[in-house]
Amino acid sequence: MDTAYQSPMARINDVNQPCLNHSTPGSQADTSSFPVSATRESFTVMADNAMDMQMITDTGYERPFQFTDGSHQQETIVRVSSSHPLSSNFPDELESLSQSKHDLYGITKCFWCGNNFFLTWFILTVIGGAVLLFLSGIIFYYYYVKLSYEKCPQKSNPKYPSSETVRMEIVMMLKGLSMATFCPSLALYLMGRQKFNVYCGVGNYGSGYLVFSFFVIWLATDFFEFFYHRMGYTIDVLWDVHKFHHQFYNPTPFAVIADEYFDQLVRASPLLLLPAIMPINMDLLFFQVRIYV
Repeated sequence: MDTAYQSPMARINDVNQPCLNHSTPGSQADTSSFPVSATRESFTVMADNAMDMQMITDTGYERPFQFTDGSHQQETIVRVSSSHPLSSNFPDELESLSQSKHDLYGITKCFWCGNNFFLTWFILTVIGGAVLLFLSGIIFYYYYVKLSYEKCPQKSNPKYPSSETVRMEIVMMLKGLSMATFCPSLALYLMGRQKFNVYCGVGNYGSGYLVFSFFVIWLATDFFEFFYHRMGYTIDVLWDVHKFHHQFYNPTPFAVIADEYFDQLVRASPLLLLPAIMPINMDLLFFQVRIYV
């Protein structure tokens, strides 16, 4: 494979590129000098910003490109089937592809690489567990480990829980966390598969729709949490699930979010339901749900 190039940044529509045959539109490319063979199973085009594009092969070889249109910033994954050779006007087609969701010559674009659901679920669970243990641990250390006379009157229950009870709280908290991260992980996976009409930033809907989405998320998640929590006390079958949260008569900070699997799964479901029914900003959704719920 020839790796010598004349310049570090080439225009993708430069007719002097040696890798493309500019004979007749629609004809096959002359792949004799093409640095990434047209018969290679896949290659990746990544947009680090609006103007700089890179073609990265599975061997790690990089060739920079530049798109003329700066209105689309995204990471674009493309796959080229060996049964679809590149045409002479492939650069223009590739630039057009960056602005649409349609397939071209066997190329499929996705906006985010959340293609491994279980890996995403594992990562979110590890991150969530670390955050919960850290934040709850700070409060626990201050009020339950570093005891002082001044802190004792602030405690409504004069007794302190046993180490076994605290251990049970932590285990239950982490067990529930594994279900709390299921819905957001599935939402990210479906977003990566382009099953949801979601976006980041202001997007094509404008700032007005972003403000509208803020209040929709706020009201929807708040009422959802309120009514589900209320049903946990008024409906017997739901109380049988929720009552495990109240088994700690002398709770520590770890018990605040120590819920059963089903409780955590339902409470996190707005992260999956809202993107399924309306276009929504995923950054805004995740931030608000984390704050309110």
